[in-house]
Amino acid sequence: MNYMMKSYRFTWFLSIPMCLGLISTAPNFVPWFYGPGYEKVIVVLQAISGIIIAIGISNVTGIQYLVPTNRQNQLTLSVIVGAAFNFGINFYLIPKYQSVGVAIATLLTEWLVTMVQLYMVRRDFGFKTILSQSTHYWLAGMIMFMITITIEQMFSPTIIHTGVIAIIGGAVYIGILLGMRDSVLMEGISAAREKLGI
Repeated sequence: MNYMMKSYRFTWFLSIPMCLGLISTAPNFVPWFYGPGYEKVIVVLQAISGIIIAIGISNVTGIQYLVPTNRQNQLTLSVIVGAAFNFGINFYLIPKYQSVGVAIATLLTEWLVTMVQLYMVRRDFGFKTILSQSTHYWLAGMIMFMITITIEQMFSPTIIHTGVIAIIGGAVYIGILLGMRDSVLMEGISAAREKLGI
């Protein structure tokens, strides 16, 4: 169980800032990357960004636990449930919301698959236990998000400004976790020091 919790913590550590960072930087990134006429992509990216977290958690649950413990049938069932749901929700959302509807349907589907898998392992790992591993990362991520979304509104859409926003956001996120002495970050720093002989 300890190894699984480490995997969940590492997934939260990476996926939360990636999700929130994509939401906050999309308005600056899309105009220069895609060009005029693609403003709708901003909303699509922001809507679909939550799958980063869902896919990360479902990969830990499904690939790292259900498969090695010979419970592939449960993994397959979660995928079938997701596929059926995706077909139905797309049928409803696409005519009304087009590409944004696809993004929302994809997001809801990935989270449904994740929740089904978490339900299947509820006796092995409690949902609250898994969720509790994310506390540091949500706190640091939300502070990072508020700062980056404020900066984004001050910058024009250029590759340099997008890079600056990403660097500032990353520095804030890591800085907060350093202050918290987060276990994932501290273990990573220790491993890097050992490898470099520092």
